[in-house]
Amino acid sequence: MKTKKTNVILLLLGAAILLFAAGCDEEQATNQEDTITNIFGDLSVTVTGYMTNTQWAGVPNKIKTAIEADGEAWKPQFSYAFNSVDTIEIVNNPSYNNYSTVVNGSTIHINAAILNNANALKTALQNASAVVNGVPGIPTTAKLITPARDTVRLAKAPARDTTKIQIFTTNRS
Repeated sequence: MKTKKTNVILLLLGAAILLFAAGCDEEQATNQEDTITNIFGDLSVTVTGYMTNTQWAGVPNKIKTAIEADGEAWKPQFSYAFNSVDTIEIVNNPSYNNYSTVVNGSTIHINAAILNNANALKTALQNASAVVNGVPGIPTTAKLITPARDTVRLAKAPARDTTKIQIFTTNRS
């Protein structure tokens, strides 16, 4: 009886040691950072995220590929956006669906869940850059939105000439 108890305890102890050893091989998430250069030949941006090395592998390349996906037509928009944006942060489990940023913001936040969906990632980056640039009508946080390529322009509105404003008053006595 005593031997049977000892064998059971040793068996359980051995199983616990094996489970502990298996758990020690898990990768730990750390702060990751990489600077993507040569976007459209001359742009650069830093990409950050809190991920394991395995999760992080290929993320900077996916971001660069998504930015350049529609070719040189988007270079002016990203060039203008990267004047204020210096970081694209990859976020796990955010409160938004695909991206989050603000007008003239320094960071574009991208949901890590869309990294393997090339179209969603491309659209999120294009819309986020439009928000940073102040293009009206694009929400600062959003689900997948198809960009309106024919209406997104980077032309700066001309300054108003206030000398031509006329004020009309009537004298009602």
